[in-house]
Amino acid sequence: MQFSSAHFERIKGEFEPLHGHNYKVICRIEGPLNNEKVVIDFHYVKKIIEKICKKLDHRVLIPEKNPHLKIQEKDENIVILADRYLYALPKRDVVLLPIEETSTELLAKYIHEQIHLPCDCTYSVAVSENEGSTAVYFG
Repeated sequence: MQFSSAHFERIKGEFEPLHGHNYKVICRIEGPLNNEKVVIDFHYVKKIIEKICKKLDHRVLIPEKNPHLKIQEKDENIVILADRYLYALPKRDVVLLPIEETSTELLAKYIHEQIHLPCDCTYSVAVSENEGSTAVYFG
């Protein structure tokens, strides 16, 4: 599954320019086989992840727990002060995420925390922002 989003991160004390990725999401599930000889119905898992991806797709991802951002809602807009940079975006184009940074690692953790599976299994979530840059979160 995938989603396309824009974001910026604070790296080495400086915010990088706003840019986007075509993210790919993979969920790996491990556990005992149930009575139907599967760990879980993949269609069920796919629907959950598709719903999460749809929320993030074609949006600007803002980490609302980042201490270096000042975020305000003004009417139908989100105003963000990132050090010396000011962004004003329509609310409909923004997803405020309860994370400190929009790194691939924290996006994988965020997605993992949104998944609640009704099986005796463990699972991981991998998020790739491009080929060769993949983070995996095991919870």
